[in-house]
Amino acid sequence: RQEEDGVDDESRSTSCDFGSGSQLQWCSWSSSVDTHPNIRWMTGFGAQSYYLGGPLKDHTASDAM
Repeated sequence: RQEEDGVDDESRSTSCDFGSGSQLQWCSWSSSVDTHPNIRWMTGFGAQSYYLGGPLKDHTASDAM
């Protein structure tokens, strides 16, 4: 979930691509404080980041991860 104080959904920027390789970034996305404690977002890349789902590559740029 992306959280920005005082910003409505329609005006959010869609230009963040979350980076690649060792330059991964969160792009202001976070988990709510109400989220189950066993759900933790982590950045990752390569074969080791494919745990319990998630794409093997970036479908927007066709990058093999």
